[in-house]
Amino acid sequence: MLKKLIKLKWLAILSSLSLPLCYFWGTTYYSGKLAPYGVSSDLFPLTTADAYLYAYTFATVATSSLSLGIFQFIAEQYIWVIWVLLAFVFTTAFQLTSDNKKAKNNSSVGGEENSEKKILRPIRFKDNLTASIKLYSQMTGYAFMSLYALFFLALLLLGLFMVPHGKGEEFSIKERDDYLQNGCYFKEQSNWNNCSILLDKEGKEIAKGILVVGSLTHIAFFNDNGPRTMQIPQGAVITKEFRAVKNSTYSDK
Repeated sequence: MLKKLIKLKWLAILSSLSLPLCYFWGTTYYSGKLAPYGVSSDLFPLTTADAYLYAYTFATVATSSLSLGIFQFIAEQYIWVIWVLLAFVFTTAFQLTSDNKKAKNNSSVGGEENSEKKILRPIRFKDNLTASIKLYSQMTGYAFMSLYALFFLALLLLGLFMVPHGKGEEFSIKERDDYLQNGCYFKEQSNWNNCSILLDKEGKEIAKGILVVGSLTHIAFFNDNGPRTMQIPQGAVITKEFRAVKNSTYSDK
C-alpha cells in the first residue's frame, strides 16, 4: 500500500510539472508563429486554453517531424544502426553474465556489505590482471556514459526552450513565403482561398491578406504592404472566398 501511495505521489508531481511546461510550449510556439510577420504578441494576449491548444499543436508537429527524421536516419544509416544494436546486445549479455557470476560468489549474507566496502576503498590493481582490466574498463565506460548523459540532458533542456519557437516560426515562414510568391489563390484540393477578407458592416473591403492573428478587438493581416495591425470596426466581419464547385452533370457549352 505504501509503495502505491509513493507511486501516486510521484505521478502527481510529474503531472503538476507537466502543466507549466505545456503552457510554456504553447506560449513559445505562439511567439514563434508571430515573429516572421513582425506582429507583437502584446496586443494579442494568449489565453490559457489557447496556450494548451498551441502546445498540443507543437507536440503533434514535433512528434511527426521526429518520427520522420528517425525513419530517414535509419533508412540512410541502417548499417551503423545495426552495428550499434549488436554492440548493445553483446554488452548487455556480457554484463548479465558478469552479474550472475558475482551473485553466485556472494553467497553469504555479508557479501553485499563486503562488496560495498570494496567500492569505497581506494582502487588498486588486483593480482588478477584480467579482473583489473575489466574493472577499469567498466569505470571508463561509466565515465563516458555519464558525460554522454549530461550532454544529451543539455540538448534536451535546450530543445525544450528552442524547439517550440523554431517550429512556430518555421510554419509561419512557409505560409508567408507562399503568399509572397503566389499571392491570394486557391490551393489544390481546397475550396477555400488562402487569404482572408475584413469587411465593414456595409460589405466594403477594409483589408485582405493572410490572417495572422485576431482577438475580440484587434486583428493583424499580412499582405503586399507588410504586416498591418488594426482595431476591428464595429459590425465588421471576417470572411474567406469560397470556390464554387461545378455540378458534374453539366458540361460547358
